[in-house]
Amino acid sequence: MNILQKYPFALAITLSLVLIDIGSSLVMAYTIAETAQTTYYDNNHEITCPATGKAFKQSC
Repeated sequence: MNILQKYPFALAITLSLVLIDIGSSLVMAYTIAETAQTTYYDNNHEITCPATGKAFKQSC
């Protein structure tokens, strides 16, 4: 009895994990478009320009 007969889902699980790993390492091959955004808002008001890479913070 080989491993595929003993564990029929072993191949499917293995292939799934390999494909997930390959997909997570792909590089995007296109340029992100510039938005030319000059005004910024939180949930309620206009805010100053957030620093690059900073998370959006909601105001109450």
